Amino acid sequence: MSKDRGKYLGETDKEGAATIGRVVVSDESNTDVANSLELALCTADQQVGSGDNEKYWQIVVETLTKIGWVQQQAEWSNEYVNGQTAGVDNFGDYVKANVEKDSLYRDAVKSVVSKAMVSLQSHEEKLQFFRPFTADGTSGSFVVNAATVTNGVLTMRVSAFAFQCSAPVDDYVISSIKDIEAQVNKLGVKVILSQIVMNNIRSAVEDKLNQETSAYIQSLDI
Repeated sequence: MSKDRGKYLGETDKEGAATIGRVVVSDESNTDVANSLELALCTADQQVGSGDNEKYWQIVVETLTKIGWVQQQAEWSNEYVNGQTAGVDNFGDYVKANVEKDSLYRDAVKSVVSKAMVSLQSHEEKLQFFRPFTADGTSGSFVVNAATVTNGVLTMRVSAFAFQCSAPVDDYVISSIKDIEAQVNKLGVKVILSQIVMNNIRSAVEDKLNQETSAYIQSLDI
């Protein structure tokens, strides 16, 4: 995980998560997962930027499939959120509630994600780091990720949330949405890793990642 784009959210030597760019990763220990997500997001940031959520996440998925991940499932959905009736105080709590309802996440993963969001919401230093990747005035997005090994196959679940709001939002993790109306685009992607492909290109992925993140970080105030 690049020191420039990642920050740990858990306690030292305890189960925890990390942020990689705009992603909350429930298990930061798998290097292939961390590098793949970091490269895919950086590529989308540079090619699309903000304003076209569908295109952005299309590039993310396309990049993953180019480096050894095989798409199993991808679902788009849209939801209208009214801050008066949403039942949550901010978009951070909205994402937590959605993860809690997602049957594709194991209970242990849900617990890690929930603790990670609480850690983000309660530490200004972490929020300052996360904010440039996730907030862009009236639009913002961030992602929750989980990876598991089943029958020897590494499977990754990515849940992306993109918000288009009626007014600027300073921080998409903690700012009150009481007076906000928002269109929320949600993407759920399931991919599995071809370990043979990744073994063959791992060094190339790491080299490309170092080049891309160095260029991207120069444009961020973090």
